[in-house]
Amino acid sequence: MRLYLCLLSLLVAPVVAAEFAEPLLLDTGAEIPIERYSGMDDDNVRVLWLPAEEGLQSQELGVARELATIGPSVWAADLHTAYFLAAERTSLERVPVEDMVSLIEAAAADVQRLFLFASGRGAALALQAVRAWQRDHPGSECLAGVILAYPNLQKGLPEPGEPPSYRPVATATNLPLYLFQPALSAKRWHLSVLAQGLASGGSDIFQHYLPTVSDGFISREQPDDAERTVNQRMPALIVRASKLLEPYAGPRHPPDLRGDDENSSEPGPAAGLRPYTGDPVPPVLRLPGLQGASYDLASHKGRVVLVNFWATWCPPCVHEIPSLGRLQERFEERGFSVLAVDVGEDEATVRRFLEKRPVAFPVLIDLEGEALNAWNISAFPTNFLIDARGRIRYSYYGALEWDAPEVIAIVEKLLAEKPASPAR
Repeated sequence: MRLYLCLLSLLVAPVVAAEFAEPLLLDTGAEIPIERYSGMDDDNVRVLWLPAEEGLQSQELGVARELATIGPSVWAADLHTAYFLAAERTSLERVPVEDMVSLIEAAAADVQRLFLFASGRGAALALQAVRAWQRDHPGSECLAGVILAYPNLQKGLPEPGEPPSYRPVATATNLPLYLFQPALSAKRWHLSVLAQGLASGGSDIFQHYLPTVSDGFISREQPDDAERTVNQRMPALIVRASKLLEPYAGPRHPPDLRGDDENSSEPGPAAGLRPYTGDPVPPVLRLPGLQGASYDLASHKGRVVLVNFWATWCPPCVHEIPSLGRLQERFEERGFSVLAVDVGEDEATVRRFLEKRPVAFPVLIDLEGEALNAWNISAFPTNFLIDARGRIRYSYYGALEWDAPEVIAIVEKLLAEKPASPAR
């Protein structure tokens, strides 16, 4: 098994490819609408394109169409229409894996090489399908690899302060894999752990960082300039990925699956602040701030502190900034502080952002993700509410209205436990 790091950037000229859509009747009896794009380069190679949890979007179909103009034919499977799925986090859990095996068989029937492409939570379905296909087709060399964009293979949402865990299929795959990981993503910081897990099953892994975009870039209906630029490059990058994977293709038998990976559920974020169940002693937090001083959480003992991990590219993080400011203003004189930790961005980037959205609380810079790793941050925003004795009492993953009555009541309770309010 091998891991590779790819930092390539190619441009392509857009051309319109031939296309048609018709339902595909599978051997299992399921009927899947397929957008088909004829390949201009080599009809002996095909990409089977599976959707993310929100379903096929027009932007990604544009990328798939342009891919066919310079390389393989493409089949884009509209699973949400086929199975009447809503666009939600767990939508693809209701797609039968045996149907996906039959779909792979149909897509591979008239080509020499087949690659799968999937993104987001579609990655788990893709890996489940190829593993089941390998089991049913021992010795076949047709399935050449899987290309994944911002794969989400986490097993549920980890509790704040807990490291992510991954679905069993992540360590039970041995096909060559190419991972496109946006840098503007909390998953960026855990990619090496995921890659090692994937490699443990026998896969050869290529990792490709995309520095200017965030998760979902390929399907965003209103992409920004950076996303449009990367989407223009993606067809050529996918062709390049397939050519890098192909030499590692060959007959493989699926590894053992440790645990049940079928139809696993993934609960959404909890509603509101919850009592913290992990180690109440917070990790070290000592970082430079935008105001020129260094900040140390230990020096805030005696105050109630909200530690907020965020980034400027994270919409929920941006949404909660005003209410964080109101909470700080309301309770600052009574011994309450907000420490906002920006992760992975340099001081100039954060300063430009805050020129339009000024804040009254300290902003700390965790450029290399050291605090993120120490605190086991898996998603943004993640928040920890610490009492005056320096213990983590409450936590929350996601954005809140921080001056909502239920939050105010919790902060009031923690402030009431303080014997006195020390000087700031």
